[in-house]
Amino acid sequence: MKIKIYLHHESEPEFTLAYNVDSSYNIFKLKQIFLHFFNKKNPENKLELSHIKLQNANEQILKNAQIVGDLVKEKDDIYVLSTKKEEEPKKEEKVEKKEPIIEFPPELSIRERYELKKQKAESLKDEGNDLMREKRYEEAIEKYSQ
Repeated sequence: MKIKIYLHHESEPEFTLAYNVDSSYNIFKLKQIFLHFFNKKNPENKLELSHIKLQNANEQILKNAQIVGDLVKEKDDIYVLSTKKEEEPKKEEKVEKKEPIIEFPPELSIRERYELKKQKAESLKDEGNDLMREKRYEEAIEKYSQ
């Protein structure tokens, strides 16, 4: 038996789908149907199956395996919730290129460079720890940040 329902996506972009769904379908199939129409209408704002949930008017989340006919009546409203957090637009940042802390002679092997970096790190850590013991926290932070 077919049931007419309304599927609403109220976030941007807003979209409502009036659909005659087979009452024997499960919620997973209903999500697939909604996504087909939504993504066709909004190719620049596509949703993914793994990032949506369906909710009834009583704010109950509908589980994928549940049967549509057991949950909704004719002309019921179902709400499509996006579970993916919106990514903030990235600001163009100027990345400050730092000078290398240690200049290596080109003839050093990778292992020798590693050992030099390790020694430098240990030295900075020891100096920072000394400053911490003396409660010179600002200077310790600077030392650890080198």
